Amino acid sequence: NPIPQMSLIRLRRRRFFALAAAGTAGGAVTLGAGACSSPSTSSTTASSTPPVPDGWARATAGHAAFTMPENCQQVPLPDDAPLGYWDWVAQDSPTLDDTSVTYRIGVITQGPSAVFDNPPTDDTEFVARKLGVSSLFGRKMLSTGASPYQVEGIPDQLWRIDYFPIGGSADTSEDKNYLFVAQDDGEPEIIVIGLTGLTITEDFLTTFTSGIEVLHD
Repeated sequence: NPIPQMSLIRLRRRRFFALAAAGTAGGAVTLGAGACSSPSTSSTTASSTPPVPDGWARATAGHAAFTMPENCQQVPLPDDAPLGYWDWVAQDSPTLDDTSVTYRIGVITQGPSAVFDNPPTDDTEFVARKLGVSSLFGRKMLSTGASPYQVEGIPDQLWRIDYFPIGGSADTSEDKNYLFVAQDDGEPEIIVIGLTGLTITEDFLTTFTSGIEVLHD
């Protein structure tokens, strides 16, 4: 079966990507002023939790924990939302089709097993490579390199893949997407997080990346 696509939606005043998930998200737990998360049975230690910058709040979705702006909130996903595997979405407006959306965070709460069969539990780079060619951001999006690259963060392994539209440039295109795949050594959980939008600055990206954490049962 073809992999569901995440299509670029062109709106009258601005453009943004619809992060993808078939099905609805679970109930949200609000954090701070508008930030939110899905319930999780996972746990983490206080010493591993990163400091939360002013104007940001911690959120969880499945085994993923991350920091997002306080004005970000989880949105309900209609059954017919063109969102592929993404089953948890938060953004800076309350409804999925709001034209004022400037960025979105998406999580595949089931991890890579939702995208392809029998992902290895001891090779995070392979998982990131496989996800990087799985059209999670739509078939008109290309990764900017032949492979993911590892970045510094809380998880023992944190892999990042950057995307831009076909016909665009990695340096100049406004339409960029970021995929993060993370795992702690010796632990089975692998998390998959997507970030997309027009207002994502380098400072925003750095803050978001530094807050990614893998939770364990």
